[in-house]
Amino acid sequence: MEIIKFVTIEFENCECITLPITVFGECHLGNISTSIDRIAMNAICKTVFAREIALEIFFPEAESEYIASEFFGEKYTILQRLTSYRDITHITLTYQDDSKETFAVDYEDEVEGQLGSDNKNQKNYISECGNLYIIIAANKGIKDFFNMRLINNKENMELKKDLYR
Repeated sequence: MEIIKFVTIEFENCECITLPITVFGECHLGNISTSIDRIAMNAICKTVFAREIALEIFFPEAESEYIASEFFGEKYTILQRLTSYRDITHITLTYQDDSKETFAVDYEDEVEGQLGSDNKNQKNYISECGNLYIIIAANKGIKDFFNMRLINNKENMELKKDLYR
């Protein structure tokens, strides 16, 4: 078993946000598969896919420690950047020994053929407690991975945050 210390969320425009595991509640990458394909005229590559991703990110914990990068001169908070677009393309895990592993997500353009189109398989939800839930999976939503009653219960979330730190 390898212990993870950082999760990097990569976007369609090559921007990325790196967060420590201390700001995560649940973190699930599943239905993992590998393929080797020609991706360009001069490249055949190995890609590892995570077809199911479910992330629970605690706010304001994530917000208070990290600021998302500037994009076209505008500053975004992490929460604003993660919820403004549904364009996560990869998740990179950094392990305790600083080795890394990158997973491509199940990205399906909402508008076929449109460059920069949102991913119709990505769903975002902000709970009543202010935490962000990101699901990236075809034909699955928040309720497939999280109990809505529990994630919207302030007492439950405070206890969970204390236990996960």
